[in-house]
Amino acid sequence: MRTLQEIRNNVANTTRESQINSLIDEYINLTLQEINDPGWAFNNTYEHLWSFNRRKKTLKITSEETVLPRDLDKISFIRQINSPSRLLYVPDDVFYRYIPSPTSTGTPLYYRLWEEEGVSTRLSTNDTIDLVSSSASDTSAFTVTIVGYSTMGYIQSEVYTLNGITEVTGTLTFDSTRPLRVSKSGKTTGYITLHEHTAGTTTVVLGPEERSPRFRILGVYPIYSPATGTITAVADYSATVAGTVAVTSASHGLSTGNLITIAGTTNYNGDFSITKIDDNTFYITETFVASETGTWSTYMNLYLEYYTRIRNVVNDADVPDIDEKWLWIVRLGAIAKIQQYQKKPDDFVATQALYSAGVRSMVKSDIMNYDYIPTLRNVSRRSVGVVQLDDNNYSLTF
Repeated sequence: MRTLQEIRNNVANTTRESQINSLIDEYINLTLQEINDPGWAFNNTYEHLWSFNRRKKTLKITSEETVLPRDLDKISFIRQINSPSRLLYVPDDVFYRYIPSPTSTGTPLYYRLWEEEGVSTRLSTNDTIDLVSSSASDTSAFTVTIVGYSTMGYIQSEVYTLNGITEVTGTLTFDSTRPLRVSKSGKTTGYITLHEHTAGTTTVVLGPEERSPRFRILGVYPIYSPATGTITAVADYSATVAGTVAVTSASHGLSTGNLITIAGTTNYNGDFSITKIDDNTFYITETFVASETGTWSTYMNLYLEYYTRIRNVVNDADVPDIDEKWLWIVRLGAIAKIQQYQKKPDDFVATQALYSAGVRSMVKSDIMNYDYIPTLRNVSRRSVGVVQLDDNNYSLTF
């Protein structure tokens, strides 16, 4: 019993329900989401973050805000990579009490979480939206709905009927300053790409199994303000340092180890860590092709550890994200729901009790993972106090 089909068949045979396969699939996925947030199985308020849902990622920061990974559910911690130091989370009500109009720039010390948005980037200008699938199989059986705001400020929605790899053109103009919500009617074969009609900028790409993606926005403070510069020449530097090119940028102000993004060239666009040669030149690891001009801008990396959710199983061959030794708990949860559907209260109560006990056992087992460190602990001292924030002072008072 590993895959969705195997679990479904086992549950159907146990409950003698062979005509409600789609409903059994829903019960299996509902059980997985209950396991993801197991507080209901305990008598007191309890939240457990599963170690197998923990992930890590490097975030590229180029301004005040950045989009968090689309599979993120909860943040564990964020720290600067170069310092390194941990960023402190500050709720919006506390933040704006001290800084009603934040303007200060510098190295980020605090972070906030912004609203979830239905697209990874907002529209660059008021525009209509077009979409297309990467598969000819995605035809009129599937629709995509976009809900947003008109330029007059009222909510509006548009429904698109897919036409395979032929682009579908929208008719409603959406306000670029307001978020959009995008949803899909079902699982598709290909990827669905949405883009602005006039600018052509991609707003979001929906995966085959995604129905309604959400993106959480990270805001940092002090606001990161990138340095910028102009590239006037590129030269082969491999005779001095193998596999490098020298970049000429007058009075660049960079230091060895700074991270930059090069743009506007033909052969050298991308992200690089630089090594300073002198005040007007630095080198990067790249193969020399020809001298070019362009621009550069700095960025900062943040290290993020976060938790995902247990994903739903959609295809017959899908396997739940949890260890297979716990799949019997998923089976019990689905059986309990079917017994409730069958109006068998005694059977339901008994099975639900076993299911709840199984979830508690699973939590206890996960806690006993000795290599798992749920938080970054301060071993030097225990800090208590309040956060002191203003636009010229960022400190903690103990």
